Amino acid sequence: GKENVWEQINGRASFFLAYDMIRMTHASFVSSTDESQFIDLSIYDMGTPTHAFGVFSSERSRDAPPVDLGRAAYRSDANYFIWKGRYYVRIISSDVTPVFRQTAMDLARNIAGALTDSGEKVWGLITLPRTDRIPQSVRYYKINAMGLEFMRNTYTAEYRKENAVITAFISRHSTPEA
Repeated sequence: GKENVWEQINGRASFFLAYDMIRMTHASFVSSTDESQFIDLSIYDMGTPTHAFGVFSSERSRDAPPVDLGRAAYRSDANYFIWKGRYYVRIISSDVTPVFRQTAMDLARNIAGALTDSGEKVWGLITLPRTDRIPQSVRYYKINAMGLEFMRNTYTAEYRKENAVITAFISRHSTPEA
């Protein structure tokens, strides 16, 4: 239920629910000899690739090294964050030892391989120009883009032009008036 989601994601349930999360599946793999040693797996079914990208892009750390899993992924220590189709996956490790790094990487590969992807395109990723775009800078906001309540279904991206960084945005609405 929604109460469990609240518990698992440290009070961030409203963030995930704002992107129309359908369900979250969670598993903890805990050491039988030391309960402080664990790897947590959370798979968020966001309903559409666009919503899954929105959550992934909002949480993504631009400095973290990308990993070739799903449509996009990155690693931070022994933690993995993956976007594949309608799914957003978080793998959080309690430690950064080589064993944890390897176990988390194996889990990430297995989960990414098991999840299906419809191949449905994400409009903003296709529409925003690629020239001069800073890698990993595209974000999707279902609501409240740039802190503005009326800005919905909005993509932002950063572009480098000579010595300046420019933020561009596009927003998709059902009518020109909207």
